[in-house]
Amino acid sequence: MGCGVGRLWVFLVGAACLLGTRAAALGVVERLIVIRDQLEVRRTDFIISAIQQIDDIIAELSLSDPGPSATKGKSVGFHDNFARDDSSRFSFISTAALSEDAFLMTPGTPRRDYNFLYQEFEEMETKLKAANQKVEELHERCFELEEELRNKRLAEGDQVSGPTETGGQTVTAEEHYRMPSHTKSPSLDGDAGRVPVKAASNGMPAHFFTMKRDLMERSKALEKCLDDLDRKSAVESKLNAEITEKTNLLQHIDRFHQDRMTKMENEMGQAVVQLRQCEEREQKVHKKLSTSLSELDGARRFIDRLRQRATGADADRQRLLASIAEMTEASKRRETQQQMIVDCLEQEREQLKRLNDIAAVAHLEEKTQLQSGLAKAMQSHARDCEFEQKCRTLQQQLEEVHKAINQSASDRASSAEEHTRTTQRLAAEIDQLKISLDECRADVQDRQQEIDRMGSLAGMHEAQCNSLSGSLVNATATITAKDTEIDSLKRELNRARDATKNIEVQLEGMRNAILSFHSGK
Repeated sequence: MGCGVGRLWVFLVGAACLLGTRAAALGVVERLIVIRDQLEVRRTDFIISAIQQIDDIIAELSLSDPGPSATKGKSVGFHDNFARDDSSRFSFISTAALSEDAFLMTPGTPRRDYNFLYQEFEEMETKLKAANQKVEELHERCFELEEELRNKRLAEGDQVSGPTETGGQTVTAEEHYRMPSHTKSPSLDGDAGRVPVKAASNGMPAHFFTMKRDLMERSKALEKCLDDLDRKSAVESKLNAEITEKTNLLQHIDRFHQDRMTKMENEMGQAVVQLRQCEEREQKVHKKLSTSLSELDGARRFIDRLRQRATGADADRQRLLASIAEMTEASKRRETQQQMIVDCLEQEREQLKRLNDIAAVAHLEEKTQLQSGLAKAMQSHARDCEFEQKCRTLQQQLEEVHKAINQSASDRASSAEEHTRTTQRLAAEIDQLKISLDECRADVQDRQQEIDRMGSLAGMHEAQCNSLSGSLVNATATITAKDTEIDSLKRELNRARDATKNIEVQLEGMRNAILSFHSGK
């Protein structure tokens, strides 16, 4: 009996452990739902929040008592779970459900749901102990009655005989007591209820029959006690048979429970390995995502800097183009001015050439006229001396003409020198303008080279922007992969919900099994 109660107690402890596992699984599922909601709100921070939430779950499950809310106020059973084999029931169990405290008999969780079972089993055990004690008391009372009867028989005499019981034969008191007549009720008077005292034919005393009557009454009481004892023994045998049957059933359930627990431990170990792998993958993904986000931020900042620099370069380019246009316009104006100056110089050269030609022609004409006049004067002097004075006058005139010619030649020479100096000055200015034009052209070439360099830098920046765009595409692909992984986590969460529903169905079957077992008990 004690062994059966112990087996039943072990059975209830196992059921309580399963209840603790279910409570832990429900807690984990609820926290995973919260995590899922947080993931849908903000996907970029889902790994950090998930790790923090899982750490909180592990800490709470290792230190707290789930309480009766884990079973929602229901009493769950265990027996019906062994009539089926569903390996997918424990396909998703968190590491929080594998903590040692989840398998311990925490005070309050199953005891509050099974108090009536414990009380009834304790009452049954108390009643059984009381029945055993009563049986022992009856045994002791029977022994006392037998001892008292034996003592009285020995006190009255060692032998008794009578013609009615033994047919005149002498027998011992014990054999006389065992006669068939003692198993029936003696003939009693209706009023006194006593056997009439008669003198024995064999010389026995009269009070012997009174003692015999008392002994018969006591034997009847003893037979009644023996009948009660037989009934109690039959009840005890029946109870022992039921207890043996229940003990065998409990042993079978215990063995099956041990097998299932071993299988569950293996499955939970695999689930732990899978969960650790998932955590490692999540950490790797978190690191990659953090790196990608940092790279993306750096790329965005670099793109912003490139855009700013490109904007500044465009502004510089516009300013350079404007300055180049201004310089081009200035150079065009200078070229126009130079062309005008050259045209003026050409015109002045042509005019000076014409003046020189005119002066040469005039000089030749004057020289020719003077020579002809001199010849005429000499001829006239030779022919006529009278005209000497006239010749002198003419000579003076000629000298004056020569002076005038020399004066005009000096004036022409000074004007030619002035024109030459002007031409040289204009040529120097033209050379200076050419030097300025060359400098402007060199500056324009430098600006063009700087523009080309800025264009190459802009091309390089554009290539970098293209590479950053590729990085952005890769980051987008990574984010898409993370979304896919989040969808897979959601599917795992749905599978965990299905497993939780299966566990609830199994626990309901366990509850029904315990209730049926209790009703059969």
